[in-house]
Amino acid sequence: MPAEKLRVYSIELHVVGHCNVACVGCSQSSPNVAPRFEGLRRIERSLANLRGVISCEKLQVLGGEPLLHPDIVDLCRIAKASNVGGRVTIKTNGILLPDAAPEFWASVDEVIVSVYPATAKWLTRFRPVVEKAAAEAGTLLEFREISAFNHLIKRAPTSSERFAQMVFERCTYRTFCHSLCEGRLYRCAPSVNLERSGLQTASEADSVEVCSGDDCSGAVIGMLTSNVHLDACRWCLGSSGSEFPHALGRIGSIEN
Repeated sequence: MPAEKLRVYSIELHVVGHCNVACVGCSQSSPNVAPRFEGLRRIERSLANLRGVISCEKLQVLGGEPLLHPDIVDLCRIAKASNVGGRVTIKTNGILLPDAAPEFWASVDEVIVSVYPATAKWLTRFRPVVEKAAAEAGTLLEFREISAFNHLIKRAPTSSERFAQMVFERCTYRTFCHSLCEGRLYRCAPSVNLERSGLQTASEADSVEVCSGDDCSGAVIGMLTSNVHLDACRWCLGSSGSEFPHALGRIGSIEN
């Protein structure tokens, strides 16, 4: 283990692959992947192995839609007990929040609700219920309006090392969206999504196995501090992609 932990802003826990809202250009590629739920023991082992290597301001639980996970309360409790992050935050589209149990609200420190144009009216209707539940649990609650997405993944990868390195160097995501999924720690979320979409296979440049129990400290620190572009940068526009208005991919794509 390193003498001093590597400090990062956050680690994203990708606990669900799919979603109950089909957004065009979803940054998590949720409309294009099969349903997936993260196993509790795997995420517990992964966080235990990372505890002595890195620390972060917060663990962010997301998906897909994280509230679809049947064991979301236990999962959030595991995240909090890991002591890897200072607090546990869950990012959700909010559709399932009105039905969330008090145990859920007690298991997290903060809930961030992404409010899209297509869901704003529905969320406004149930907002008082959600605000009351959060207040009773002492949980921070934020409604974050999102009216546009950014183009992220290209139709084909670039063969230019220079272009891939430029994308990497200009990208703000590489410093704050380190992602844990299925026992691997990824430098950034697009690497996770490219694998889940079948466009790319696992790469040591992009991710490190952290669930096996072997000492992963050197590999983790090397990956997170490298100044060389990821394999995913060949497919990705990073934070340089152009913006486009939010839209749903199909009629009736908000599912209960």
